[in-house]
Amino acid sequence: MNQNSRYITHPSTVEKLNTTVLVIDPTQDDLDQLTDHLQNTDNSYDVYLYEGKIGDLEWLNHININCDQILIDNDSQVSISSNSTRYTASTLLDHFGKIAD
Repeated sequence: MNQNSRYITHPSTVEKLNTTVLVIDPTQDDLDQLTDHLQNTDNSYDVYLYEGKIGDLEWLNHININCDQILIDNDSQVSISSNSTRYTASTLLDHFGKIAD
């Protein structure tokens, strides 16, 4: 992974230093794709990973406010009204690649 990119999981938070993306309910295949992408990009990202079954809406809301992009797996039951985008496994990196630093 790019030296400055990092995954952050519930209940952690970090100081915003990079482009911040929240990925909700990613599958293992999604994570594999994303890890490969992060290893091969010059951009630095803070990628928050959230599983809907956690149910911590306060944490999710806190992270949501500070994210540059929110990507929600199409099969997820989680719904966020702000700048979120639903994705399928075949479109995850397409959406991720459109994030402007």
